[in-house]
Amino acid sequence: MMIDARSLPDGKTVDADICIVGAGVAGITLARELAGSDMRVCLLESGGVEPDRVTQSLAWGENIGIPYYSLDVSQARFLGGTSNCWHVGIGGPQLGARLHALDAIDLEEREWVPYSGWPFTRDQLDPFYERAHAICRTGPFDEDAGSW
Repeated sequence: MMIDARSLPDGKTVDADICIVGAGVAGITLARELAGSDMRVCLLESGGVEPDRVTQSLAWGENIGIPYYSLDVSQARFLGGTSNCWHVGIGGPQLGARLHALDAIDLEEREWVPYSGWPFTRDQLDPFYERAHAICRTGPFDEDAGSW
């Protein structure tokens, strides 16, 4: 069931056992993995099913670090998240998402980056990436650029 929170009365509480923040590829994958369980799952997304300018404006900002794509076009605030920016055909008229796993350094502690590092390694994430690829029908999990 999908509920647009803008249609809920003020002060209404949504009860769930688990709240997944972000309906991008990772959030959708996790929600699908939990579907059919005894848990009440809330998949929370700042946008709706379709993109809209007002919600997308939440991504506007200035990047003052390493040069990167404009924030308002490199992140999508609606169901599917940024995967909506990377369409690829998966057969017939259907489109799927193109996924790229985090690099090992994205998870490592770096002395020059405050609060960096995660309590797990890239290798520990690989089984989850494999499942996400299967659920999102993006083909086998293969990060070798030569395969693309």
